[in-house]
Amino acid sequence: MKKFFITSILLLFLFLTLSFGSHLKVVYPDSISHGRAALIYGWYWLRTPGAWFEWHFPPDHDLFKIIYMNISALVTNKASGGSGFSEKVRWKIIDSSSGSTMLEGYMKLNNPFLPKVQYNTNGLGYKVYGSVKIYVRSPNVLDTMRNNGFIFRITWPGVNKYHVAFNKNPKYLFLVYEER
Repeated sequence: MKKFFITSILLLFLFLTLSFGSHLKVVYPDSISHGRAALIYGWYWLRTPGAWFEWHFPPDHDLFKIIYMNISALVTNKASGGSGFSEKVRWKIIDSSSGSTMLEGYMKLNNPFLPKVQYNTNGLGYKVYGSVKIYVRSPNVLDTMRNNGFIFRITWPGVNKYHVAFNKNPKYLFLVYEER
């Protein structure tokens, strides 16, 4: 019953949002790449200076000025570390053609797991979720993203220097949403 109620509320929200002139589009990346990331059990761990993980998005002429990036990942405090840690990571949007950074900022990766434990929990309680709302204010940047595609990159270290991992097949979404 509770599941039905929550689903109904979400569908009502989506209906009302779309009814009032907003537009929602879900886009998935067409490839990933990484640098200086340690591959451990199918996860690419960012834990050394200069390490990065990125998602490549194809050109999309329907791209809007306001985009949301939602990510699931893993975070721990050290190699063979503990559970319950959150991290604030740096992101960049990079032009797929020139490699130049067009936009950048921070995203909080939240871990709801309790308790927070310092010692090795063998992966238990590492799961984090993060999202960021990105305003593409420059018409030139928006045109470049629409015509060339773009790269969304997370770089290490984060604010706390915790280890962050991404999977090549994670349950992340790239949501595009236009507010009218």
